[in-house]
Amino acid sequence: MKAIVLAAGKGTRLQTENCDLPKVLRTALGKPLLGYVLEGLRFLEREDIVIVAGYKREMVEKAFAGYPFITHKIPKELADNVHIAAVGSHATAAMHSVRPKFKVEQLIYGLPDYARESFPRYDLSYAGGRPLFVTVGSMEMRKGQDIYCEAIRLLPPEVREKASFLFVGKASDRDVSAHVHALTEQFPHNVFYRKRLERPEIKSLMEQCTCIVCASRDDPMPTFVTEGLIFGKPSIVSEHTGTAGLITEGVDGFVYRNDDPAQLSKVLAHAIEHPDQLAAMKADCRKLYERYYTNEAYVSTLVRLIRELTESR
Repeated sequence: MKAIVLAAGKGTRLQTENCDLPKVLRTALGKPLLGYVLEGLRFLEREDIVIVAGYKREMVEKAFAGYPFITHKIPKELADNVHIAAVGSHATAAMHSVRPKFKVEQLIYGLPDYARESFPRYDLSYAGGRPLFVTVGSMEMRKGQDIYCEAIRLLPPEVREKASFLFVGKASDRDVSAHVHALTEQFPHNVFYRKRLERPEIKSLMEQCTCIVCASRDDPMPTFVTEGLIFGKPSIVSEHTGTAGLITEGVDGFVYRNDDPAQLSKVLAHAIEHPDQLAAMKADCRKLYERYYTNEAYVSTLVRLIRELTESR
């Protein structure tokens, strides 16, 4: 049976100066209102759902991408010669949310060891003598830069002044981009934006920065966080990232929950106030990369999965 959700409202009475999201994307307990509706429909086994959007329709489309919203395209049963591998625990959980009986193996991609490569060094000069917190990725609802912006605003002024913040990524979503540009205008001396950095510049950035921040609402395995680990840099990540399932809290990174800017701000404040702790995490961050993310680890896992598949037939 088909379900139709009316989601075209502007939500005028809910708007604030810094947030004019469509009504259905305003959050309660860290989750968009429309998310509760869709979860209820899935519980009722309604898989053919039509969402009637109006105000900022493109934001609604991008906010609800992912497995739960393409369930009707995923087979309900698999042939014996079809095995599933996912890039980490977050992708596995997403698949299990719609196909709980599927067996899903872990196959985490590998990245070259950039730290051992020769590349030109660039002094990007954003830190200004402060700890530098970096996020990289296209500006869109899924990537959560709006959450990160609000977390920076929530920092006590005396704490915020102790750090610098750099956003890197093209403006895929006008509204999310507006959050970032408003923040750079509000704090021009320590909040910066670059649309693009070349690969050598990215490597230099990972080498020079203090901490990586990933506020994604849905990201199976954020590449830039892994690139930070290559250089021994800790990260602060959303629970909705694949990296979160591998981090040991306070040892090689930090995880915040519920897409909550206040929680992220609290973790961010701790990191800013304790740069020595972040520096001391370098060896453990590097070990996290070597254990899960090297090309050798990827090849080893892939060969094992192929051997298990072929030997079982």
